Amino acid sequence: MITPQSGDSSSHQSDVAEAARGAHMEQASLPSQVEPESPPLGAEPTMNLQATAGSRAFAVIKRSLVADDPLTRRMTAAALVNSFGNGLLATTTAIYFTRFVDISNHQLALTYTAAAVLTMLLAVPVGRIVDGVRPRKFAIYAISTMGVLSLTNAFVANLPQFVFVQLLFTCAEVAMRVNQQTYIGRLRQGAERVTMMSYQRAVMNLGLGIGSVVSGIALTINHANAFKILFVLDALTWFGNAAIRSTLPDLEPIGSHARQGRAIALRDRRWVAASLINGLTEMHNVVLMIGVPLWVDQFTTAPKSVVAASFLVNTVMVAALQVRFGRGTHEPRRAADAYMRSSWWIFVAMVLYPLAFYLDQPLLAAAVILAGAVLHTIGELTKSAGAWGIQYGLVPPQYQGQYQAVWMMGRQINDLLGPPLVAFLCLGWGLPGWLTLGGLIVALGMLMPSLVKRALLQQETPGQPANS
Repeated sequence: MITPQSGDSSSHQSDVAEAARGAHMEQASLPSQVEPESPPLGAEPTMNLQATAGSRAFAVIKRSLVADDPLTRRMTAAALVNSFGNGLLATTTAIYFTRFVDISNHQLALTYTAAAVLTMLLAVPVGRIVDGVRPRKFAIYAISTMGVLSLTNAFVANLPQFVFVQLLFTCAEVAMRVNQQTYIGRLRQGAERVTMMSYQRAVMNLGLGIGSVVSGIALTINHANAFKILFVLDALTWFGNAAIRSTLPDLEPIGSHARQGRAIALRDRRWVAASLINGLTEMHNVVLMIGVPLWVDQFTTAPKSVVAASFLVNTVMVAALQVRFGRGTHEPRRAADAYMRSSWWIFVAMVLYPLAFYLDQPLLAAAVILAGAVLHTIGELTKSAGAWGIQYGLVPPQYQGQYQAVWMMGRQINDLLGPPLVAFLCLGWGLPGWLTLGGLIVALGMLMPSLVKRALLQQETPGQPANS
């Protein structure tokens, strides 16, 4: 074994130590090797958590409002523009005409009633026309006409002009709505169709909310010109809607046989019954729009701001959850079951609303109203999804226009009967009235599954007449 000499060993160790010190100093002098300053304890996890939460929230909002299908995105964009315009005028039209055009409340109500009756009279004839035309071109004409008539509202100066413009607008609106429902029924099938409807409804609530906020500026200014600007903006939304729809695919007319089936949808007794049931259960919307605000204002200790809060709850929930609630309801039997379940959610809400009358604590009364609004909105989400599956799942493809027209007639019954019935039962009778209306909605919802089942059996039986 060779061993180093003691002198050599000392020199070698000294050289190694010096080299190590030099290497350490060189390494410390390199900027790239400087370790970054550590963040404060807990800062990095908090920032990551906030970023993750923000990205997840954005992803949820995007999934709720933005569809993957390009065609659905365009339909949704048109619905958003349109609903923003509707929100501009939802709470301001009646105020403008009664305050600045000297139209009395009685005259206003009679005109709107006449418009509702005209809608019912025109629906089926328009449905037959829609079955025999190209839907995209028809939609552009109808929507553009509505834009012109909305702009005309700014120049109405007396009662005859008001009635004339409103009835013309009703004619154009019937044409637009029947054509819209028919077009969707032909454009997509099954689950894709329900998904398209869900996205449209989600953004429509959002657009209505934004439009209502903007309309508050005119209400605050309280000048005729401020309201007229709203009519101009609404007209622009109609023209924008028409422009978007011009980019959608056109479809061939259903055919001449659609015109030969004169009023065939009205002879389908099960379809008429389903349309009536749906129209009557739509009274739950009147409860949310009229019943709850007046109940809070006149019969509870809850702060008045809870009315706006309940609308906000409804708007946010519909925008965030409608697409999710629409999944799986494209099959008519499952849709009917969802429709039935929705009536129970609405019933529980109508049990909660009147309980606020018996609470002396304002915050507790407000909490009960808000809890009712949450349950009510769950029922609304479920009902809408179920209604779409029924609305399209039971319709013969060659008569889409006629059948969708009858369905719209059913909804129009709510416009005629809903406000007076809600006022009489809920506001005039109190708790028993609320329970009666809720029980009526449950009874109607319970009828839907058996009705849909019989309608499907009828379709599966060759040669079975629609009115059997």
